[in-house]
Amino acid sequence: MIKEEFNKQENPNFENNNELLETVKLANEREYLILDRIMYDGSFYVLLVSDDDENETFIQKEVMKDNQLSFQPLETETEFQEVLKRFSQKDISP
Repeated sequence: MIKEEFNKQENPNFENNNELLETVKLANEREYLILDRIMYDGSFYVLLVSDDDENETFIQKEVMKDNQLSFQPLETETEFQEVLKRFSQKDISP
């Protein structure tokens, strides 16, 4: 499992917006913004977007192991479809 380093960052995309967006730095040394987080079937899922390329988005499952938060890919197509459906039903605009 890949372990992530968490920090807070002001959202540079919106003027006069004091909202803080959570960012993660993955093992590949790239930063991703957490756009949204949902709970489904007892687990948390995050919608991530690349800090460098807004077209690079994906969903990961948050997993706690040895008191460390990490992300893992979704395991099945059914899990992906259910989580994607729940994200699409939410309004994540600022």
